[in-house]
Amino acid sequence: MKEIVARLKLGPHYKMERFAITFILLISCLCVLTGIAYARELDRRKVHLNNEPILTEKFMLSLSEVKGTVVDVYGNNDGTVALMLLRFDNMSQISANAQNWRMYYSALNEKRLNNPDGIIYVFGNTGYVGLLFSDPEGFQVQVSDIILQHTSNLVSQAASSAPEADAFEKFDMAQLWVNLGASDVKYLQPLDDLDNLNIYSFLSLTIYAEDEELLREKAEEHLSTMAQSLAAMDELVDRLRRKNVVIPEFPMYVGGVATTDGDGGLYIKFADIMPGGYDYDWRNTSLKDGYARLVVHEDNTLREHMLYMTNERAIVSTSIAVSNYNWYFEDGTFLPLRHEGDGPLLDFEEEARADINALTQEWRSFYNARYQYQVNVLQGLLSLEENLMVQRVNFSVNDDEKVIVLYEQK
Repeated sequence: MKEIVARLKLGPHYKMERFAITFILLISCLCVLTGIAYARELDRRKVHLNNEPILTEKFMLSLSEVKGTVVDVYGNNDGTVALMLLRFDNMSQISANAQNWRMYYSALNEKRLNNPDGIIYVFGNTGYVGLLFSDPEGFQVQVSDIILQHTSNLVSQAASSAPEADAFEKFDMAQLWVNLGASDVKYLQPLDDLDNLNIYSFLSLTIYAEDEELLREKAEEHLSTMAQSLAAMDELVDRLRRKNVVIPEFPMYVGGVATTDGDGGLYIKFADIMPGGYDYDWRNTSLKDGYARLVVHEDNTLREHMLYMTNERAIVSTSIAVSNYNWYFEDGTFLPLRHEGDGPLLDFEEEARADINALTQEWRSFYNARYQYQVNVLQGLLSLEENLMVQRVNFSVNDDEKVIVLYEQK
């Protein structure tokens, strides 16, 4: 041991040597740890690239300065079709005609692995634009560099050339990075049959999907509110009857029976429907399948039906008044809802007043929820379908072979 210490000069008279060896060991450990961390980061980035399709979330056209967002990336079942759905914030400065758009396609800083055909869809003035790519070989995991060009203000530009270095200063362009071969590309059934693309189904599952989901969530909330109010009303009526209070007839459109189906879905059975309102089974259908078929007579169009129901809505009030109700005990004694005079406060009267106030509040709550549910939300789903039917024909397509330019980056 002494020989090793002496040979390595680790004895008490070799402080500098001991420091140097310790320093080298620390640096070596640090390098090893850094290498491990770097390798793990590379693996993390590789996993992220394999999974994540959207690599550019927001973008802006270089000249018009119109901003946009990449909504999502969709694909077919076998990975040979991918569609980027974009949404522009403002369509007033750009064209709603797909013929005035073009795109350039390359791989970012490497050789391109795919040679897709392209189609551009512009969905009227909604701000939505679809960039569709198809390659029978299937899309590989790779960062695709896509340049979208707005051409309506241009005289001409050779579609066979790659964009020049200063192209963004000359032309209205935006750069988008996307991984069309990522595992998290969302499957969209209409893309399985590209030759007969069902635009109605496509729109219902993409552009209008979020609005539909919000309306359905509101329908659930209003049903839950009504069910809670029905349960509370039953309890309060029972309390009042035990106090010998006569229960007057409930206000019109207040009342129903809450039930659930086999899947736990909540339903309210109503004796009637509010004027201008609906009570169709929205749970077992969707915007894709159509809500209108449940309520619109075959002799009418959805537009005609909606106009008629709008006029009907004027009949029903948006709220109810409950202050004009008189309350009595079974012996005929009047029960004022406010204590009057100098007489003593009787506990059972105060309890009855509290229950009556709670009951009338539940009447209001139920009525308001029912109005929102039948007149606003269920009509809102039909309005959404009406808008979708308009957009189904109010869109433009650019499927010219020059709509996409493939090139290799230098």
